[in-house]
Amino acid sequence: MNRTYRLVFNKALGLVQVVSELANCRGKKSAGKTSSSEAHTGTDENSSAPFKLKAIAIASALTVSSFLIIASPPSFAQGITNFNDIGTLSPTGAVTGNAGATGNDGYYASNGDSGEDGFYNGYAKIGTLTNNATITGGAGGAGGNANSPDGRNGAGGRGGSGVNNFGYGGNIENFSNNATITGGIGGIQGTGAISNGGGGAGGAGIYNGYYSSITALNNNDSIIGGNGGAGVAAIGGNGGAGIANFGSKITALNNNGSITGGNGGTTSAQLNFARGGDGIQNGYDGGFYNPDTEITTLTNNGSITGGAGAGAVYDGFGISNFGSIVTLNNAQGGDGLTPATTALTYTGNLPTNYNIIINSQSSYGQLFATSVTGTMSFGISNLSVASNTIYNGIKLTSVLTGIDPTLVTIDGYITSYLRVSSLDSRYSGNLVYNGGGIWDLDILSAPIAGPSALDTQSSLQSLAPKLRGVFSSQLIATNFANMNTYDCDLFDAKGVCVSVGGQQTYVDNPSSNMTSTVVVAGYKVSPNIRIGGFLNQNINNNTVSGVHISNANPLMGVFAVWNQKEDRLGYQVKIANAYQDKDVTTTRDVIDSSEAGIGKTNLNTQSYVGELSYAFLANQEKTLVRPYTALRYTSIKQDGYTEQTSAGVTAPLTYAALADRSTTALVV
Repeated sequence: MNRTYRLVFNKALGLVQVVSELANCRGKKSAGKTSSSEAHTGTDENSSAPFKLKAIAIASALTVSSFLIIASPPSFAQGITNFNDIGTLSPTGAVTGNAGATGNDGYYASNGDSGEDGFYNGYAKIGTLTNNATITGGAGGAGGNANSPDGRNGAGGRGGSGVNNFGYGGNIENFSNNATITGGIGGIQGTGAISNGGGGAGGAGIYNGYYSSITALNNNDSIIGGNGGAGVAAIGGNGGAGIANFGSKITALNNNGSITGGNGGTTSAQLNFARGGDGIQNGYDGGFYNPDTEITTLTNNGSITGGAGAGAVYDGFGISNFGSIVTLNNAQGGDGLTPATTALTYTGNLPTNYNIIINSQSSYGQLFATSVTGTMSFGISNLSVASNTIYNGIKLTSVLTGIDPTLVTIDGYITSYLRVSSLDSRYSGNLVYNGGGIWDLDILSAPIAGPSALDTQSSLQSLAPKLRGVFSSQLIATNFANMNTYDCDLFDAKGVCVSVGGQQTYVDNPSSNMTSTVVVAGYKVSPNIRIGGFLNQNINNNTVSGVHISNANPLMGVFAVWNQKEDRLGYQVKIANAYQDKDVTTTRDVIDSSEAGIGKTNLNTQSYVGELSYAFLANQEKTLVRPYTALRYTSIKQDGYTEQTSAGVTAPLTYAALADRSTTALVV
């Protein structure tokens, strides 16, 4: 967190403030110095992106801790600016950005200034932002008027954003909106015979710009783009987007309220091309930063609509996507009687995955696409209402419109059958293409009995890493016994050696462990030769759920050792083997419709080792060094088996035998 501050004079508030060292120090611009187009250099004319960084600082309090403390709601009245990391912030009351200044009158009248943001977060991190305030971006300033019959008027300024999260490293982790956030209205065009531009564009309700991020954005009320400013002798300004995301990432966007684009500005001119703002604008057509623009998961349980333009062809879309949307879960659509039951309009790049949410026969996801590119996978979201009465032989009409058959796959599979995973009963659905880019979804009346192939495959994928963990644990225990560890070379007068110990084995991913008791016995055949054997009995096996290993049979093995010298210096040759036989019981996880199949099998492990080493004394004969080379062969076999049939397992699976064989050369 930044802990260095400086003093600046805020002319708008008439006081000296403590601000971050990163804050810009600039006076109020004189009208006529900067045009509306100059203030937004780098954006497309139809974009609602407020590139100009304008905001006013919090006058009431700053603290050097990780939290920014705001004294009272009245301090929000002139807008909020933050350049410091904040743990928690909860605005209340009314928050409004300053309006832009009116352009100067003259023969060449100047443009109005842009409105300031209601809330500006610049290059800083906010842990939790819970908005209970009415936040409004400042209105754009009106354009100046020409003072001569042949003079040129000024364009209206752009409205400020309701909330602007901007700049490298700017991050809001958890953003919940429980009130109304609105972009500022664009400024009206000035009067004059010659037009220098129309009304100003409306500001975005929420703007997330240029390598910033919002981890989770939950809208529980209203987010609205600002209306475009009115034109006088030229077109009105374009409406602002409800949410504009440019060159940045929103990981999870959950809409439970309404997100609406602003309306295009009106005009008395004969022609008006003012466009309504999009509900969500994710990148813009031809935008340089589109590859870095992403919404990972967008879940719409409310309404996302575009603003009205100057004529229907200029209406905004619910979503315009020229970046990337990975998964779109949509409940908007149905009988068309309310915004929430009217199809979601969409243009640009299709989402990678599109899932409809079904709430009833009159309220279900519909996507009305125009000029789309890419391909998407279609499925039914498990957020759908779990009611069997909904899925009783119904037809959901126009679930997709404007999408060619080459652009859609079904649930990631070539089959045309879908499943409703939120239900105990599964229904098959047939996505029917009617021509003209229109698709219906027919849900068959009879539930499907038994487990689905998809769910069964998922349960097998869950079991596979658990069995790999069992293989790994048995392999570790067997190879550990066969190397230098299990030996007995301290003999009594009769040439007998017995040792007792223990072994603890841990395996990661998946996590498991075994505890064993070990007994090793040896016999000295001659001064240079000894033989022996061992037993390794498991006391317990803490395996992952779904796999049980019997402790009935121990790991056992034998070894023989020849030494060149009686003191065991010089060359040594060792041969050894290990053998283990275990009963294994597997139980598959239940995933949706899959069954908890139980099966029993046998796991056999064998290992053989040949080792050559050479021992000598080093460090003034204080240290024994024994480098060695070895060749090891290991075999693990699992017998094939079939799961047991029971009342809960109607479709038992049969597994083929598994085997793993390896030969390893070691030099140490």
